[in-house]
Amino acid sequence: MSESLLARMASLPQSSSGPVSSPCTLLLLDLRDAQQVQEMATSLCTDEERRRFSAMRPGPRATRTLCRALVRQQLATMLGVHTRDIAIVEHDDSRPTLDLKHRDAGRRTLDFNVSHSADLGALAICERGRVGVDVERIKSRTNEMAIATATLSSSEVTALGALAGVDRAARFAQFWCAREATLKATGAGVWGGMSTTEIERKLDAAGNGNVVLSDGQCGQLWEPVLSQWPEYRAAVVWLAATAFGAS
Repeated sequence: MSESLLARMASLPQSSSGPVSSPCTLLLLDLRDAQQVQEMATSLCTDEERRRFSAMRPGPRATRTLCRALVRQQLATMLGVHTRDIAIVEHDDSRPTLDLKHRDAGRRTLDFNVSHSADLGALAICERGRVGVDVERIKSRTNEMAIATATLSSSEVTALGALAGVDRAARFAQFWCAREATLKATGAGVWGGMSTTEIERKLDAAGNGNVVLSDGQCGQLWEPVLSQWPEYRAAVVWLAATAFGAS
C-alpha cells in the first residue's frame, strides 16, 4: 500500500493532568487519489468486498468498506495472524469490536474505532481500555448555532457565538469531533447521547487534555493537527478499562 495513501500519526500523547496514556495509534487514510484507492481495495479487501467495491460509486459506503479492510489488516499485523482470521463483531450498542478470542490475545485487550468524512478516513487502535475517533470536514451550515445549542455545552455554544464564517465552522467541527469521539468510546453512540451527555473539554496549549462526562467519568483527549488535511478536524478519546468494570 502506498505510503502517501496511509499516514500514521504519533501515539496518543501523555497528558500531565490525565490518566496514564494507553498505547494508542491514529491512522489516516487519504482517499483523494482514485487510482491509489483502487490499488488499496485490491490489496486489502476480500474477494467479496472487492466485488462490492467495484460496483460502488465513490462515497461513504466505499470508504466504509476500505476502512473495515484496513482495520483487519492492521489488527492482523499487531496479532501476527492472517487477515482472514480476524473477525469484527457488533454488540447491542452497534459498536464494532474485535472478536473475543483475538481481542484478549497476549493479555492485550485490543480496541479500535473508525471514522470517515469525505476523502479522509481515520482508524484509532489501542491495546487496553476503549478508544473513540471522529474526523469531520469543515463546512459552513446555515443552522450551525441551532445544532450547537441542541448538542454542545453552554460554554462551547458561547465560544461559537463569538466567531463567524470559516472560523466558526472550524471550531464547530472540532467541538463536534471531541463529543462524537467520546460517545463512540463510551458506546453511547451519537444518537444515543449527543444531546443528553454533558462533556467538558479541558485542553492544554498542545491540544492534549481530558474530557469529563456528567457521571464523573474522565477520558484522555487528543486533538491532532492535520497539517496535510487543513480542511479537516479530528479527535481521539481514550477511556480506561476500569470505566467499564474491566481489570
